[in-house]
Amino acid sequence: MPLALVYDKNTGEILDNIIVKNGEIPNYDQSTQSVLILKNPPKTISKNTIVKNGVLAISEEKKLKDKKQHKKQEIEIQYERKLSQPIKYNNNYFHADAKSREIMKDIVIGADDTFETQWKTYDKTYVKITKQDLKNILKLIVDRGEKLFFEKEAIKKKIEQAQTIEELNAITWS
Repeated sequence: MPLALVYDKNTGEILDNIIVKNGEIPNYDQSTQSVLILKNPPKTISKNTIVKNGVLAISEEKKLKDKKQHKKQEIEIQYERKLSQPIKYNNNYFHADAKSREIMKDIVIGADDTFETQWKTYDKTYVKITKQDLKNILKLIVDRGEKLFFEKEAIKKKIEQAQTIEELNAITWS
C-alpha cells in the first residue's frame, strides 16, 4: 500500500507519514510542506531519514545529534562505573558503590567518636576501622567523585562541540 510522507520543504524533515487510500493525498501546507508518495515503502523509516531532492536520505545532522546523545549516555555509564570503583585507604581497598557510601555516611552521622568495628574490605578481608577512618574514606570518595565529575563534564563539552561523527568517535574517556 502506498505511503505519503509529508515533509518540510526547507529541511526535508519528515513531519508525518500517512497510508494512501483510494489514491487520496493527505492535506498539507503547500507553502512550507511537500509530499513524497512511496508506492513500495520500506518496512521502517529511520528517525534520521529526510527527503532530499525527492528521495529518502539519511540526515547527517540528525545522525550526529543521535550519536552525540548516545555518546553522552556512554560517558554517564563510565562515570558511574568509575565512581563505584574500590578506593584505597591505609593499604586496603574499600567498596565505594552507592550502597557502601550510604552505609558509611549513616555510621559517620550516627556513631559516636569512639566507634570501632571490623569492616569487610573489597578483597573480602576484615580490618578494624574507626569513625574517623570512615570519614577519611568518604572524603577520598568525594574527592575522587568531584574530579570524575569535572572530567565527565569536560568530555560532554567536547561531545557537544564535535562537528562530525569521526570527531565524535575520537572522544574517549580512558
